[in-house]
Amino acid sequence: GVVHSLPGVTGRLNVIEKPALRQWYAKMATASFEADLRKLLGNTRKKKVALSIAMIQTMVDNALKAPTGVKDGAAGIGKDAHALFEAWVKGEMPKEIPELLKPAVNRFLNWTAESGLEVVTGETYVASLAHGYGGALDAIAIVDQETPETKHLGIHPGDFVVVDYKTSNGIY
Repeated sequence: GVVHSLPGVTGRLNVIEKPALRQWYAKMATASFEADLRKLLGNTRKKKVALSIAMIQTMVDNALKAPTGVKDGAAGIGKDAHALFEAWVKGEMPKEIPELLKPAVNRFLNWTAESGLEVVTGETYVASLAHGYGGALDAIAIVDQETPETKHLGIHPGDFVVVDYKTSNGIY
């Protein structure tokens, strides 16, 4: 009920300016344009290639769509990886992991072994009626043993922590 009717934290955070994201979009668009140009130039041995307005417009259109395609693909992988992590929490990790998800699952399993945390529950819905937002925590864990990271963060054995899985370049 109530949690699902409230705006989520992620939605609220999406309105915050993210300068690094703008740079990433530009990088993805530029890489797409460059790849299309290389394909065009790679098909000819001529020193000069005539480019029509339509050809340039197609490359620009592809470049403008490229960041969204990359982002949506990564979001799909992240969603599928989260589902596998949740299955692991429930003791239901499938024996066959899709090849595309193996790197994320391996990083997750290494993280669970090395983090000093014991996951006590998976996805948990929470809300703040006072602040008017809600959402889902990926997991709640208890610090099982002290590690350099838990020590650095000032959390100790017996402390509970909120877990938010990030599958971009590692598990944090």
